Amino acid sequence: MSNFFKKFPTVQYDFDRNGVLQSMTDIFRHVKPLDNAIDNALAYRFYEIEDGERPDIVSEKIYGTGAYYWTFFVVNERLHDGYREWPMSQIDFSEYLEKKYEGIVIIPGRPDTDSNSDGVVIASDNTLAGRFTLGETIQGQVSNATGTLKQKNVDMHSLVIQNVSGNFLANGSVELIKGITSTDEVATFKSYNYIDAPYQYYNELDPDKKAVSYSNAFEDSPQGRAGTVEDANIAFITNRQHEIELNEERSRIRYIDPEYIQDFVRNYENLINE
Repeated sequence: MSNFFKKFPTVQYDFDRNGVLQSMTDIFRHVKPLDNAIDNALAYRFYEIEDGERPDIVSEKIYGTGAYYWTFFVVNERLHDGYREWPMSQIDFSEYLEKKYEGIVIIPGRPDTDSNSDGVVIASDNTLAGRFTLGETIQGQVSNATGTLKQKNVDMHSLVIQNVSGNFLANGSVELIKGITSTDEVATFKSYNYIDAPYQYYNELDPDKKAVSYSNAFEDSPQGRAGTVEDANIAFITNRQHEIELNEERSRIRYIDPEYIQDFVRNYENLINE
């Protein structure tokens, strides 16, 4: 196997996510093994990755050697995207969330649409479509709080604001917020820390909890569009909950039973050399 992998280029990976790069074989340029490379379903097992376990550590536990770490990336389709799809340790996960979800999310008040004499919907108060400029400074007209507009999500009817100074919606009051560059304004309704802001809305009466957009959630609600997020059985999954679910999903991987690992390696090498 050592001569076989000499045919692959090497890449640098931060296995411990501490900024220290280590050299590893770039098996991600592989030819995907055929589904029937090992046609015995019993050859596959599942493993729950423990907190902080690296691929080579898992390989050592399963096969008695760290040399077969690469097989996890071959037999798990999700891991074809590389090590970034490996589950993070709790420490790394907390640091990742803190960095990714810095800032706040502001939910403006419900857009009030209107139509002209031809029945065409015209621009309305509090809509986000076609308004605000990413990167511009947002200022609260009562609180004088400021921040940088990082993201605008029309479907979720939300603004992600980072580098915040002050307290938007101070004392829970509704206020106008204004884009300094665009001069666009919306009235606020609610704010959240970004990590605890809505990731996805759903109707609690739907057993499948299928995602609905902010507008659809309230158009379909018994109370109509005058309701709030807390009305009409509408609930949401937070960004934090979404990320936790993703990391937990990553923790369950498929692996080749040790009895069949040599057969798998030989089949894989044959496919590469075809």
